[in-house]
Amino acid sequence: MKKLLLTLTVAMALTASATEHWKMATPYATGGLHDRTNHYFAKQLQTATDGKYEITIYPAGELVTAKQMLQTVHYGDKAQLGEVLGSMFAQKYPVWAMDSLPFLADSYEKAERLWKVSRETVARDLEKEGLILLYAVPWPGQNFYTKAQLNDVSVLSGKKMFTYNKLLAKLAKFIEAEPVKYNVNVLGQAFEQGKVDFALVSSSTGVKVKLWEHTKYYTKINAYFPKALTFISKNVWDELDKETQDKILVAAQQAEAHGWALSKTEHFGQEAVLIENGMHSEAPNVTVRQAFFKIGQKLTKEWYKHTNKAAKKVMKAYRGY
Repeated sequence: MKKLLLTLTVAMALTASATEHWKMATPYATGGLHDRTNHYFAKQLQTATDGKYEITIYPAGELVTAKQMLQTVHYGDKAQLGEVLGSMFAQKYPVWAMDSLPFLADSYEKAERLWKVSRETVARDLEKEGLILLYAVPWPGQNFYTKAQLNDVSVLSGKKMFTYNKLLAKLAKFIEAEPVKYNVNVLGQAFEQGKVDFALVSSSTGVKVKLWEHTKYYTKINAYFPKALTFISKNVWDELDKETQDKILVAAQQAEAHGWALSKTEHFGQEAVLIENGMHSEAPNVTVRQAFFKIGQKLTKEWYKHTNKAAKKVMKAYRGY
């Protein structure tokens, strides 16, 4: 009996030691589409490796902040995997800005096309940071939340616009609005205090922040579909055998497909929630759509003029796709 117990104890110890426990850091909250995608990836990887690799996901920046994500995951000790909104680092890597250029890719079909032609460049950029790209998943389309009906662009003139990056700040200036930068987590509070008059965010954010308490009109313009990038430390990656690397890439491919499907489902599902809570949902009229299309062209032209060769190459590929 003692020999049997000893054998079982040793077997359990060997099993425990054979399991690798990885940490994934993300700035996004529990329960959202990116969190669900990450859990799906973790489950797929665990199954594919017979439980050899287990991933614990640390949401809402509790382990690593978005600004420190690339550098921290690069080392691979505090967190082996990470996720971040690509456009946050667009100043260093211009291609990462493309999915946030207003009205460049204003549908899921165009967003997928843009990702197809830019993926290789983004992966190379991440390798410069000591990271390996796993997958990318877009937020639902970014739409306008206003207090008055958006029947003309002039409705936004002189108003305070919520922004979170330089491209949105430039858009605000093009429509003669005042750009004000806040963390999305305090967007509702900013509206309450009169610091923000309107916003261009997804249906997911609109529901999370309960924007029906602060605005009345939801204009479905799908200005852009910004993506979150998920990656693994190259230091960790290089220690893995080829078979394990292949299994990770397969799980990542499955997660990306799953995440895009989730994004599309959430896009329309959350719009229904907005309507249920009293928001007036409508498509922009021809005048508004044409006006924003022209503004988008100006923003893209300005970006193209000052961007690098790699980004210009991707843009040409997207335009000629």
